[in-house]
Amino acid sequence: MTTTVPAQLNQKPMFRRSCLLLLMFFCGSSVYSGEVVRLWPDKPPGYQTPPGMEGDKSKPNDRGVEGKAVVRIGNVSQPAV
Repeated sequence: MTTTVPAQLNQKPMFRRSCLLLLMFFCGSSVYSGEVVRLWPDKPPGYQTPPGMEGDKSKPNDRGVEGKAVVRIGNVSQPAV
């Protein structure tokens, strides 16, 4: 026995997905301006020159989160968002 789904019910999820994608596109594109915001204008409080260069400080043996790799950035001298 086969059942058929009326076309009206079949189109609603597609319409909702399309509206959601358009909303995400327009909201996301208007928020990002490409501007870099520094967290401190000069030096952070208690700043000491970090030893070595800024970079990934994670080790191959480090555990990830939920099976995914974690990147740990260290020796950051100019933190920005």
